Amino acid sequence: MSVLILGIDPGPTNQGWALYNRDTRSLQESGNVSVDYMLKVIRHVKYRVLSHQVFLAIEQVQNYGMVVGADVFMTVRNSGRFQEAWLPDTDKVQFLSYPKVKSLMGLNSRAKESGVRAWMRDRLGEYHGVKPTGLKGLKKKPGPLYGIKDHAWSALAVAIAFDILYLKTNYH
Repeated sequence: MSVLILGIDPGPTNQGWALYNRDTRSLQESGNVSVDYMLKVIRHVKYRVLSHQVFLAIEQVQNYGMVVGADVFMTVRNSGRFQEAWLPDTDKVQFLSYPKVKSLMGLNSRAKESGVRAWMRDRLGEYHGVKPTGLKGLKKKPGPLYGIKDHAWSALAVAIAFDILYLKTNYH
């Protein structure tokens, strides 16, 4: 039974998601979608892949000591909706802050998104024996990260951090 991790980068209106196969260290699917579509993705993943062990990792909203607006509250609300959609398997749901994600990757808390992406490209490229620039591949010959873009990168980072922290996979 292989292990899949559904990583989500929640937002007020658009969500990035990445379904990561821990055993092959490759992206199964990813996207950037609306809240309603994300709920469908969660249900689809949860019930379609009964032959796999599946976990849900959601990026946790972090307070940086500043005043927040309606978008932050909507993002928090959406995160709760995604957790609720995973019921009754809440033991397979974890929230990870992005500073925690960076820390698990051995990066400085001030590392930019480009640094997180470079870390993932380097580690996954090394695992697959592919140059980091070749991980996406082409439509005719897709690579292990084919199709990933926008907020799905953050969702993949959350899924990999979950793998490191809870499933104890070594990426170093």
